[in-house]
Amino acid sequence: RNAGGETPAAADAAGAGGGSLVSDEDRYSGTVGAGVFMAYGASLGGIGFAVWFVLLSLGLELTSTGGSAFLALWADAADGKATSPPPFASDVNPPPSYWVSVYFALGLLSTAASLFRNFAWFEATFRASRRLHDRVVSALLRAPLSFWTSTPSGRILNRLSKDVGVVDQELPDYTSDVLLCVVECIARLTTIAVASPIFLLVFLPVGVFYYIVTKYYRGSSRELKRLEAIASSPLQARFAETVEGLPSIRAFGLQASERRAAAAALDNSNTL
Repeated sequence: RNAGGETPAAADAAGAGGGSLVSDEDRYSGTVGAGVFMAYGASLGGIGFAVWFVLLSLGLELTSTGGSAFLALWADAADGKATSPPPFASDVNPPPSYWVSVYFALGLLSTAASLFRNFAWFEATFRASRRLHDRVVSALLRAPLSFWTSTPSGRILNRLSKDVGVVDQELPDYTSDVLLCVVECIARLTTIAVASPIFLLVFLPVGVFYYIVTKYYRGSSRELKRLEAIASSPLQARFAETVEGLPSIRAFGLQASERRAAAAALDNSNTL
């Protein structure tokens, strides 16, 4: 199926009805479907990887928050404000070696959790990129002849270059940042709510306001990304056709006209 959900045969029929063999490149509109996220999650490793990654993220956040809380206890003890013994100690004012040892252990645990989390994530995203790329290549190799006659080569190159590059490089970083931000926000909000429950009265209206703002931003950003993806296909097609036809272009002295055509295609892409 193409980007608009049509099968190759349906696209050919639409193109033939309009007097053109090549079908127009359609694009989705609206929010990204849940099936897209589920497909990427399945490529990452499914439920098993999700549970393992959540546990590592929680361990990282717990050790990080625990280090900050322990540092606050250390400061209270140094100022003489401690009223009860700290964890793993029987004295209200333990020796400095205790504070350094426990804080150092929490730092090691936080570092280990971060290393394991990052390694697990990048290994899973590498596996997902390879699986998705293999599925795209397999679909292209099994595509009927009608698909190749109605789909420009630039559109195929765009899928195998720019789109695959986004899956390989940008999507793992964005997804990791989102997941880490969600875990951190939950931990921070829980800590603040326990310390000062009245904060929830302020958080609710602020949260609704941010949701409304991000809703408009996500819609605009999503549609711009889709337009950018469609606009790059003619450039890819022009480049591929120029490379394939270099002998003919040089033989007939059409270098200047080809440069003008490439510049016009680039201008159209930028103005879109």
